[in-house]
Amino acid sequence: MLGDLSGMVHLVTKVVTKVVTKVVTKVVTMVNRMKKGRDYEYEVLEMLRKHGYNVSRSAGSHGEWDITAVKKGPRSRRVLYVLLIQAKMSKRR
Repeated sequence: MLGDLSGMVHLVTKVVTKVVTKVVTKVVTMVNRMKKGRDYEYEVLEMLRKHGYNVSRSAGSHGEWDITAVKKGPRSRRVLYVLLIQAKMSKRR
């Protein structure tokens, strides 16, 4: 009877270890993807700044856009360029 219990404990431990490993792997993968996406957004921000835009980033945004960029038009106070950007690293969507 003790042998059956020991075998059961071993099996449960093995299954739990596999599940925990899969969950941790998925979390690490998700965090890596989020970091890549955030880094890409910062690249876009920097490029827009170099072109004279005032920019802001919506951190953790799940809305329609990640970046807002605004710039006055050439020699005109009546023209205002407004960019609403959804920055994506992948081709999906």
